[in-house]
Amino acid sequence: MASTSTSGRGEQERHPLLALERPIKRIKSAVTVKQYDVFINHRGPDVKKTLAQQLYDSLKEAGIPAYLDSEETELGDSISSTIKNAIYSARVHIAILSPRYAESAWCLAELALMFQTKAKIIPLFYHVDPSDFRYIKKEVAVAFSEHERKCRYPSHDIQEWKECLQSVSGIMGYEFKEQNDDQKELCNGVVSAVMNEKQKRKIPFQVAKYEVGLDKFVNDFHSHCRRNGQMIDKIIGIYGMGGSGKTTLAKYLFNQKRSEFSGSTFLFDVREQQVKGELTSVQSQLLKGLLNLEENSIPSIEDGIAVIKDNLERSRESRFLIVIDDFDNQQQLDALLPTDALNPNSLVIVTTRDEGLLKQVGVTVRYKMKEMNPQHSRELFCWHAFHRQSCRSGYDNLVDNFVNFCKGSPLALKVMGAHVFGREKAYWKLQLDAVKERLHKDIKDTLKISYDALEEDQKQIFMDVACFFIGKNVSTAISIWKASRWRAEHALQTLKDKSLVETEILPEGSRWRGEHALQTLEDKSLVETESLPVFTSRKAKIIDDYEPPSYFRMHDHLRDLGRELADNEMNHPRRLWRPEDLIGISEIRGFQNILMRSEGNYFRCYSRIEDKESGLEMRCFLESSRTSTDLQWLELNGRIPEWIPLQNLHTLKFEGPLRLWKMDDQVSLKLKELDIYLSVALGNSTHLNKLVSSFGMLKNLERLKLNFEEDVFMWMFTEYNCLLKSVRELTNLKTLELMWIQLKGEFSFDDQFCMGSLEAITLYGAIETRRVSISRQSCPILQTLKLSFMDDLIEVDVTGVTTLECLVLMQCRKLRKVSVNDLPDLEMFQMKLCRTMTEFPNFGCVRFLKRICISRCRNLRDISAIEQLKGLKRIWIAHCPELESIKAIEQLKRLKRIFINECTELQGVICFEKLKALRSVFIGNCPKLQNMYGIEFLICLESIVINGCPQLQNIGGIEELKGLKEMIIADAPIISCVERLQC
Repeated sequence: MASTSTSGRGEQERHPLLALERPIKRIKSAVTVKQYDVFINHRGPDVKKTLAQQLYDSLKEAGIPAYLDSEETELGDSISSTIKNAIYSARVHIAILSPRYAESAWCLAELALMFQTKAKIIPLFYHVDPSDFRYIKKEVAVAFSEHERKCRYPSHDIQEWKECLQSVSGIMGYEFKEQNDDQKELCNGVVSAVMNEKQKRKIPFQVAKYEVGLDKFVNDFHSHCRRNGQMIDKIIGIYGMGGSGKTTLAKYLFNQKRSEFSGSTFLFDVREQQVKGELTSVQSQLLKGLLNLEENSIPSIEDGIAVIKDNLERSRESRFLIVIDDFDNQQQLDALLPTDALNPNSLVIVTTRDEGLLKQVGVTVRYKMKEMNPQHSRELFCWHAFHRQSCRSGYDNLVDNFVNFCKGSPLALKVMGAHVFGREKAYWKLQLDAVKERLHKDIKDTLKISYDALEEDQKQIFMDVACFFIGKNVSTAISIWKASRWRAEHALQTLKDKSLVETEILPEGSRWRGEHALQTLEDKSLVETESLPVFTSRKAKIIDDYEPPSYFRMHDHLRDLGRELADNEMNHPRRLWRPEDLIGISEIRGFQNILMRSEGNYFRCYSRIEDKESGLEMRCFLESSRTSTDLQWLELNGRIPEWIPLQNLHTLKFEGPLRLWKMDDQVSLKLKELDIYLSVALGNSTHLNKLVSSFGMLKNLERLKLNFEEDVFMWMFTEYNCLLKSVRELTNLKTLELMWIQLKGEFSFDDQFCMGSLEAITLYGAIETRRVSISRQSCPILQTLKLSFMDDLIEVDVTGVTTLECLVLMQCRKLRKVSVNDLPDLEMFQMKLCRTMTEFPNFGCVRFLKRICISRCRNLRDISAIEQLKGLKRIWIAHCPELESIKAIEQLKRLKRIFINECTELQGVICFEKLKALRSVFIGNCPKLQNMYGIEFLICLESIVINGCPQLQNIGGIEELKGLKEMIIADAPIISCVERLQC
């Protein structure tokens, strides 16, 4: 009888859970099964709608994927296989042991499987005593007697269940006995235990052998990438040159944050994995790390993308931490990161050498690695060189020299420190001399990875910067590269994105004399300072479009790499950056520090030459081959010597007397850029007119800049017919700049005067010019017109110049009339220090005008014409003391930013009701402004700043703004609104 089942079948049947084998590992089965961190084992009738459900909800809220059968089993699933997969995938099992728990064969079979997986088990004793299970008594004993009486399951299975119950009763868990016990507190305790268990299972990476200065980088990273304790975005990019510590920082952040997430994975060296053809292995690693899936053979990258996306969508409730280390193309990110399938509270950190790539893939929060400071550099070097924090006695100078050589590069400090470890001083000195001549191989190999990824012209420009242009003007180099027909701007941006080259406003070693410099600029009306006490006491705003020159910087190791590559370049001209390099060279890219003089067809040259006797001062750049020597770029002070070859000159920058070249046959007919600064006044205009007449021969000229010294009274140049006649012949001219030149009466390009290539005109400080007139026929593609410091200018007429995009009128003190009809493509208009203008120009219907800046127009009273500019997005109005109303802006539905400051007569009411696209409002120092209405309609508003408006009584509706990120109100009697918003 014992062998006969009650169902009449000839043999006992195993429980469905125990009868199934573990699923076969196949990409289309095992890989796509939903994974869980926690499995909740329970008897439904006892606790499903009470403790089990509340516990499930608490785990879900904490971002921990948990399995509760009624919640997770989907229509069509095999119940036994679904439960079994959930048990095997879970990292923590929770057993809720209730009074009638042992009656359920399902519960007991699940418990047996839980013990087989060796995963952590947390017991919850719900209205029972653990001893009932340990000694199989009371309700537990009755339940097992019933199992044995029915003979449905084999006796060895029943015995295993008893042993499992006895074992689980001996595990430290949680007890819930009284009705008044806090069930929520119990759930919170279990969630904490699960989180702790997850943290124990995650073995932290060794971030670095010596973690020197890492805290500083971490704090800097957090200050840059976090707001209010949270990451600004779910994808953060870390970039910098090779060996700068990107991976080290990423490992530290990974260790620090991984416990906050349900799953985490660090994908090392993705670039190298793709080179080896192992990107599918990286995809498997991602699945294993995030979802605890077994590694499977993914047949292709496309299959891997589909599998990853499918599994992440199934686990959308889970928060994941993913680090993608050293990626260098978008394909890698596409293969590993289906961002649309990720929980929005997940965090992805990517590291790369290329900032441009981060921009390309849409990473908006980017952190650039910085050099280590001298103190930390010395400490890290000493740890590797001496295996202690400080250096040995007598090695201080040597350590300082090595640290100075490493320039704050963690890789260099580590490599060089380990290289001299255990060596005597003589070896240190020998290696110090050696690395000054040639980079250590490990450092070179790391840095060269970025170089190898460059296109050919980018490599050439990188070597040029390393050899010639560190600390030199960027525009100078661009002129030279254009002469070599390289894509200069594009290549330079790529080098900057890859952290191979940097540019800065001032060269190293320069110093600002802060307050003095600011006061000088303010005195010359080149800068205005406005009182903005909310942000800062003084905030300078450049009111001219002057852009200070930028200069090249390059890390010393990159410089040494570039020079070494240039020395070994076999397929391109040599770069001669040392005096001794000229000997025996037949093909040359450029010269530096080599004396130049005429010796037949053989030239030797300095980058800078000074001859005190003749007053000659010049800098130059040449390209020489076996058949010719081409001077491409020349900057000099003084007349050009006859012996300098100008046949292939691309750019000429000249400062000095009026005689530029001695004879016409010396003029370079290939010249594209001519920049002349004339600082000496002569007694007649003969030489000036002769110089200007020679411009007409420069048929290839694209940019002409003619600049007279401001303090020189050029009385002899009373008409500009000679200039216009020459300019008229320059059919390829794109940019014309005339500075501090006397142009009596009218500057006019009429219909008879056609400049078909001219794109930009700048008149700066033109004397006695009363009218500027330009027609569409004369300049059919003109895009920019800038008129600055023209104190005698009364009228400007650019009517019908339909291609004009930018119009700047700055410090035209007598300007009264501006004719600007029919300018459909105008995008930006500036009017500053035009003190006699009383009304804003009538542009009519302008489709694309986006930005308006009006400043220090002291008599401006009427800006009603602005209301026609329906596409306007930004408006700046400052220091217009006669302006009483800005009602015209109330109809500009596309307006995004408003800045109003120091309009002391502005009064009445501002209504924002129709400005629903507005994101930023600044209103300052408008003492008569009384009310602002309609702010509650500004659904896009992020920032509002109000300062110095003592009569402003109401900004009604501000408490309705849900997306507001910044609100600063000072010196205005509307604090109650702020208090309501804060409440």
